[in-house]
Amino acid sequence: MKYYAQSKGVDTVYIDTLLDAMGGIKVDNSYNTNIFDENSYLFRDYVASSKHLAKINDFYTQEYNDNSIKKINIENLLYFTKDANTTIDVNHATVEVWG
Repeated sequence: MKYYAQSKGVDTVYIDTLLDAMGGIKVDNSYNTNIFDENSYLFRDYVASSKHLAKINDFYTQEYNDNSIKKINIENLLYFTKDANTTIDVNHATVEVWG
C-alpha cells in the first residue's frame, strides 16, 4: 500500500494514518501519527465506513496540509459493508488493489 501511495505522489504518512485507524487501541500509545490526539473517540479497529474514512482523510489533509490523497481513489481500495464479519475476496479485487 505504501508503494501504491508513493506511485500516486502521496506521502506514506497517509498510510501510517490509515494503519493507526485500523490498528486497534494501543495501551502504550505507540501510534504512527497523532490522529487520536485530536480524535480521541475515533474508532480504531478498521475503517468502518466512508464517513469514517472521510474523518481520517480530513485529519490527514488538515494536519499535513496535503491534498494529494485526492489522487488515490480509495473507494476502489476499500470495501464498506454493515456486516462486520465480511472476509476479503481477492477475486473481486480492482486493478488499484493489485497495483
